[in-house]
Amino acid sequence: MAKNRFRAAMGTIFYGTELTGKTLTGICKVYGTGDADPTEPGTFKKVLYRSFAADFDDRIEPMAAPPKPDPTAEIVGVMREMNLHCNHHSIDLQEDFEEVLGGKQKCSSDVISRTKFSQALGVVMGTAASPYQLSEPVIDAICAAYAAGKQIRSRPTQYGAQYESVQWREFCVDVMSLEHQPYLAARPKFR
Repeated sequence: MAKNRFRAAMGTIFYGTELTGKTLTGICKVYGTGDADPTEPGTFKKVLYRSFAADFDDRIEPMAAPPKPDPTAEIVGVMREMNLHCNHHSIDLQEDFEEVLGGKQKCSSDVISRTKFSQALGVVMGTAASPYQLSEPVIDAICAAYAAGKQIRSRPTQYGAQYESVQWREFCVDVMSLEHQPYLAARPKFR
């Protein structure tokens, strides 16, 4: 594969990770083939992408999944209220989160930054007719219970250490799986 196409593919596949240009150059040097690239000494114009993919699959261990969330009673109560709100306003929490995050094709990760999570939660839960509000301490508690990624040591909260990311998909599944009385089922039936 042409080196520029390989770099573009790697950028797309590993979007949002810390894949640097220096790392890509190193990969291109190791898996380079064909004519020498005069614009980048020490590299070639093409890359053995299948060899790279096979080595990557064989040698790189997948990242460990974040620990399963363990929401507190306070959070479960808020999640139950969110479930009722979603049911009342016909909100599919997971689908709407995906839409806010750029659509199903761009939403490849089950983990997003705390900031994006807070913003997406506000957009999804708030409507023009019913602006649903969550306090900052409740959002901090949710982020702590569904934490993922690296710990932010400089910003501890009353719920413990902050983490840079949130398991948004796990949160949506948990909210929607809570027992509830469906809004439409609660309405009286007409004869």
